[in-house]
Amino acid sequence: MPLRLLLILVIAGAVVVGAAAWAVMGRGAGATVAAVLREPSDVREGAPVLLHGAQVGTVHHVERSDSGVLLTIRLERGDLPLRADDRVALRPSEHGGGALLIVPSAAASRRWRPGDVLQPAPASAP
Repeated sequence: MPLRLLLILVIAGAVVVGAAAWAVMGRGAGATVAAVLREPSDVREGAPVLLHGAQVGTVHHVERSDSGVLLTIRLERGDLPLRADDRVALRPSEHGGGALLIVPSAAASRRWRPGDVLQPAPASAP
């Protein structure tokens, strides 16, 4: 009986530790990403952030300056293949604001990591 109890406690402990690690690390969910747009835009806090047409986050903060717009994006998904060379572009809405698009880089660059700033997409991008 004590061996069976010990086995149950070890398994339960492993499940709790695994769930806690998943929640804390979040596989990238909740990560904050900085991005820049060069032209003045009417992007708004709360605007959706899209990658391949799926919403992956929201614009959390917008800071405007003479040289452009600095955005803080909060990711909601942790399974994103975000790369350091990915770019951002604004897809305007007829009602104002619009969605922020993450434009994947064609180059095989390193994975995005905290401190990287996503730069604006070329004018010909979506």
